[in-house]
Amino acid sequence: MILGQFKQALCLYVGCLLGSTALHAEECDPAKFLVRDTIHSVTDLRTKIAYVNSMSSQKNDEKNANFANDVYSEFGISNMKVDAATKTSDLLSKLLKVDLSQSDQRWLLVSAIPAGNIDAYKTCISQQKKAIVVTVDKNAAISQAFVLNVSYVAYHPVAAPKVQIKIIVTNGGIDHNNVVSGSYLGEFVAGSSDIYRVVRADMYKPMSIAIKVDTDVLDPQISIPALPSVKIEKFTVSSTPPFAWRLHDTNADFGPKEICAAIPDNQQEAGILPNSTRVVFDERLTDRGVVYDCGQEGQACPDKSSHREVGDRQACVSVWGHLSATTGLSQAKGHVEATALKAVSIPIANPAAPNSTTSLPSEKKKRH
Repeated sequence: MILGQFKQALCLYVGCLLGSTALHAEECDPAKFLVRDTIHSVTDLRTKIAYVNSMSSQKNDEKNANFANDVYSEFGISNMKVDAATKTSDLLSKLLKVDLSQSDQRWLLVSAIPAGNIDAYKTCISQQKKAIVVTVDKNAAISQAFVLNVSYVAYHPVAAPKVQIKIIVTNGGIDHNNVVSGSYLGEFVAGSSDIYRVVRADMYKPMSIAIKVDTDVLDPQISIPALPSVKIEKFTVSSTPPFAWRLHDTNADFGPKEICAAIPDNQQEAGILPNSTRVVFDERLTDRGVVYDCGQEGQACPDKSSHREVGDRQACVSVWGHLSATTGLSQAKGHVEATALKAVSIPIANPAAPNSTTSLPSEKKKRH
């Protein structure tokens, strides 16, 4: 009787119904527990993609107020709006060949929560009346070994005072007394927690961790995606040939003319970073005339098509030369350039990641 009542309580409190999980997902979105001012320092691009995806799904007032606009500052852009960051994430996903599930994104973000905020995240989860609270160590997404923390919180008066929890690891195992096994069986009493050292077998394959309480498997499972087999490098593409004009004592205009920078055909695993297109003037002279970069605010060119991107392989800006009278000078020379990203293969000699020395915290392993 007690076990049957516990299972009913578990269904209510753990969220074994998918609708219950979805209902509270936004409340404890791990992205909200990251420190805005330090997101740019996260080295894992998959985690940044997960962060941007999470923020873009929030209400407009929240995402605009809380978004870390320097999330992709390593590419030279420090004031990126959510829409541009979303396009950048789409490009990075394509180049890295990653397709993150909702579970992947959640656990990438959980593994990036700073130590000072992880307790607040646990509290948020426990306040949803979840019987089991699970977290992973910081940087679990990029480490071969990391710490898994499992707590059994008994909220319901008829919840079982003691349960059996089985942890099943795919592409890895639990290190118990220096023996790594694909599964581990433990016993929990109400209010207890335990920590485990998880070892990943192959960093370039996805990992999943299922937790079974008695006969019920908690959903969603922990999933950590494979490390990409490529790295991202940035480079510059420029328009060729350079544009140039000289208007002197004439009523003729130059343009507005669209100048485009494109990625060469021999670089297929590449794309232009959104909003990175710019005009570089090597020469800019005026006397009762104008030299306009039509992509700049406040430079009113006759046509409206001042700046456009063609897919992710070409970006264009219009330039314009004009004399306000039939006498004067408008002279310019330069080019259009943009920042592009490319995928470069990583030699994989050993599937294991270099960080394999994670140890359990020094305090007693079992805590009641």
